[in-house]
Amino acid sequence: MISTVRTNPGSFLNEYNRINVALTRAKHGLIIVGNAYTLRKDPMWAAMLTIHENNVVKGLDGARWWV
Repeated sequence: MISTVRTNPGSFLNEYNRINVALTRAKHGLIIVGNAYTLRKDPMWAAMLTIHENNVVKGLDGARWWV
C-alpha cells in the first residue's frame, strides 16, 4: 500500500524515481490511498489515474464494494 494522504508539496509525490520503485515492487497487488482530485494536479499521477480509471474507488461507498 502507498499512502499519499499526508505528503507535503514537493515531497514524495514529485519524486518520480521513488514513485517508480514503490509502484514496481508490488508483487500481488497495489493499493494507493489518496485524494484523486489532488493527485490529478501532477501530470504523472493524472496520467496514471486516467489509465487506471476503472480501478479508482470513489468514496467510502465505493470502498465498501471492494472489501
